[in-house]
Amino acid sequence: MMTDNLNQVIDEWRNKKFVWGVSDCCQFAIACEKSIKGKIKNQEMIESLSYSSKETATKEFNKLGYNNFLHYIDSAYKRINKNLVKRGDYGLIRTDNNFSITVNLGNYFAGMSEEGLVFFRNHELIRKAWAI
Repeated sequence: MMTDNLNQVIDEWRNKKFVWGVSDCCQFAIACEKSIKGKIKNQEMIESLSYSSKETATKEFNKLGYNNFLHYIDSAYKRINKNLVKRGDYGLIRTDNNFSITVNLGNYFAGMSEEGLVFFRNHELIRKAWAI
């Protein structure tokens, strides 16, 4: 059984700055899932992605048959009721004119924003959720 290293990932990401393809919401979610499961779904495919902007990220996912990272998450993971999320599960929030994947940490969620790693307790902000 995998040891949950999610707290270590959170500590490592606390001071990271947002950089597309390096430290964005997608990369944060991947790091969290790996810390819990030891791997991610479709690991080889996801780790082959290389992008440096929202536009190039969309193009990379388009090449794989998805509209974007959100479309991939919705296709690869089981959607669950947002009130039933468990530690490590993904949540979707709306930020200004964008959407962002966040990770449930128990009593709150965390996600990468342009300001860096942010935390929030309000489950009402979650639009959709998926079990990892």
